[in-house]
Amino acid sequence: LTSLLCGRLLYGAGVGFIMHGAPTYMAEMSPSQVRGAIVSAKETVIVFGIIIGMLLGDFQSDYPDNWTDLYGYSILFAVPMLLLTFKIPRSKRWLLMKGYHEEAKESMQFVYKGNVEDEFEKMAETINNLCCRNNVTDNTSSADTDSLFGGSVSDNNNDDKNNNNLTDEQEGDNAPNSICSWRYRNIMVIGLGLLVAQQFSGQPCVLAYSRVLFEAAGWGGNTSVVTVAIMGIVSSFTVSMVDRLGRKTLLAAGSTVMLISVSCLAYGFWGWDDDSDEKLSKTNKQIVLWSMFVFISGYQIGFGPITWTVLSEIYPTEIRGTAMALSVEVNFFSKFMTQFLFPVVQDTLGWGTTFVVFASIIAAGLIFILVKVPETKGMSLEEIQMQLKGVSEKRNTTRGLSEFHYQNMDSLERDVKKPLASVILKQRRTHPPKDVPPVV
Repeated sequence: LTSLLCGRLLYGAGVGFIMHGAPTYMAEMSPSQVRGAIVSAKETVIVFGIIIGMLLGDFQSDYPDNWTDLYGYSILFAVPMLLLTFKIPRSKRWLLMKGYHEEAKESMQFVYKGNVEDEFEKMAETINNLCCRNNVTDNTSSADTDSLFGGSVSDNNNDDKNNNNLTDEQEGDNAPNSICSWRYRNIMVIGLGLLVAQQFSGQPCVLAYSRVLFEAAGWGGNTSVVTVAIMGIVSSFTVSMVDRLGRKTLLAAGSTVMLISVSCLAYGFWGWDDDSDEKLSKTNKQIVLWSMFVFISGYQIGFGPITWTVLSEIYPTEIRGTAMALSVEVNFFSKFMTQFLFPVVQDTLGWGTTFVVFASIIAAGLIFILVKVPETKGMSLEEIQMQLKGVSEKRNTTRGLSEFHYQNMDSLERDVKKPLASVILKQRRTHPPKDVPPVV
């Protein structure tokens, strides 16, 4: 039993790492024209993986004494995945941010065909400007303020002494690359808000209790297989349309479909108790049956595949890893809380009222999507980042910048005689100092 629990714990941790890394990597490596399809396809692959798992479980049911063989089947998929991770390059955007210029270009050439020089230069310059702006804004704001009021160097020194009295919480809040920094709050609200709306929409609970709900509707078929098959078919449709219709459109459409279907479920189950001998009427059975199918389909149109696509796109490069890790934690915690609280709420309020609660949450989520979530279709990750920060695409981001070296970017210094031999990060200052020493 101990080895079983430890194995499942490690296996779950591995799934958590993949959930964090896969959408981030795919978003950073994919061309913007097909990025939505590639990232959202993760959900479709997961669904078909569940179908394979069910088929293997059904096969193994004929040999109940060998149930541990099911864990062995996982090796058939885990080993190739592990080996293939050594064949794919590291993310080009991550490499550029860390200063590995040549490796970043090789990484881009792994995905793109032909000459990538021009597109690579454009991406590198944009990333450098964005990273520069994020790292120097806090340092320059106090200097600019002092200049406006005639502050001197000695005044700045006094201010530095006073700043030492800041609490740890304030320092962490103002850290340039911290997800708690004020400049990222709107983005984090969008990302985490989507996850909470996704999990508290009721979909995990509907799937967990699908057998009870389908049996109440008078349908005793293989509900799990049919449910997952519907999820796979609709997810495939979503993957094919996400780069045409857009993320926000599909999220809003899926939420609307879920809102209508869960309202019908509330009507069909109103006053019904699964512990009583009373059965649903023939009309209500039909309402419940078709509403279940539509509800599952609505989730796969929007929240299922699209949420992680949006999250992998909106988080800025410098915090994407940390933000995605937090998102995974929020996702699993929200799912746990939803399924933990559902039996309590259902037992207290009844099935009909519980679905009314879910309808209210979905309606709030729909408003949140329409008001807060941006459309990212066809945009590069850097364009999305600039849009969310209110920076115009046509603005000259290099105007008024002074040069400085950053980390190990010395090997990236741009030179006219040596094309793309170097990329220089730049620092925005209203009154730049005469000598800016390199930051090591």
